[in-house]
Amino acid sequence: MRDYLATLLDDFRRFGRKTAVVRYQGNRRRVTTYAELARLAGRFAALLAKRGIGQGDRVLLWAENSAEWIAAFHGCQLRGVLAVPLDATGTVEFAARVAADVKPKLTVGDAALLAQLPAKTPLLFFEDWLNELPSEEAGPVAGLSAETPLEILFTSGTTGDPKGIVVTHGNVQAR
Repeated sequence: MRDYLATLLDDFRRFGRKTAVVRYQGNRRRVTTYAELARLAGRFAALLAKRGIGQGDRVLLWAENSAEWIAAFHGCQLRGVLAVPLDATGTVEFAARVAADVKPKLTVGDAALLAQLPAKTPLLFFEDWLNELPSEEAGPVAGLSAETPLEILFTSGTTGDPKGIVVTHGNVQAR
């Protein structure tokens, strides 16, 4: 078992030029390799560090499935930042409620979704992020472990509003 999930990026680098993600946007087919994913995650981690977003802080992630989504999630892992992923088909009202609950330091994702949110936190649109990401990468912060919080998932039961649960690196790796 891994000490923490951010070590997956070492595997990504080893897989190098192999295809990791294929995304179709209209007639266009975009291919992202594992090495590109690892580099984007490192660059996003460097952006988080540059903005003073660190261990225990939260980043809201609202977007369609994409290489950028995966890289942002892994970039958060590297810095010990809790990712708060939202379903791209969810409502604006739900996203705004989650944002109010978790008080993210940054919200990243697709411009069409994020533009609907009340402007209470800084936004970073995936459509702009290559221009925003630093060219350097950041590696993992010290102290990451299986007990390190990884993400906050909002789940609903049958009797009430969805509630956020904190999932650790170890929770995800449990067999």
